[in-house]
Amino acid sequence: TRLEIPYWVPHGDTSIASVLTVPPDPTRLVALLQVGGGVPRTHRNRAWVHAARQLGDRGVATLRMDYPGTGDSTGEATLSLERPPADAVIAVIEHARRVTGIARVGVAGQCLGVRTAIEAASAIAACDRLALVMPVTLRPALRGSEGPRMVAVRKATAGRLRRLKRRARQRWDRLDV
Repeated sequence: TRLEIPYWVPHGDTSIASVLTVPPDPTRLVALLQVGGGVPRTHRNRAWVHAARQLGDRGVATLRMDYPGTGDSTGEATLSLERPPADAVIAVIEHARRVTGIARVGVAGQCLGVRTAIEAASAIAACDRLALVMPVTLRPALRGSEGPRMVAVRKATAGRLRRLKRRARQRWDRLDV
């Protein structure tokens, strides 16, 4: 049976609230990041909790966290796409790796978590997987909704996703995006 361990990781003057889900024989550690801007580590409708438990059933340890100043983490929230809180994510992942002894890491992110995941993945040598999760709200834009405004949104969104994937692959060829 898997364990779910809530704990805080010291990071500078703050403490980062985290939950580590560990199966009996973990093969990999995956950091599941929140979507950003005040949404807690559980995500809407506990989506990250369900994902963590399903991955745990497959032998994958997972890590959920609140960014500094959000949810149960202390400090001041300074969430920005230009300067994502990757340093806090890296600190939490490295702490979890030391505690569990897991060598292989993957990082997943949605919304602000996409930029944060890319930055964290580039800084963690043990990271060989990167998942960029598309928000459900973009689905109509990518599927071909009608109207000139939706066509423009669809093109911009698809282009942005292509650029993010290309940037990740160009800079970190060891990653499976």
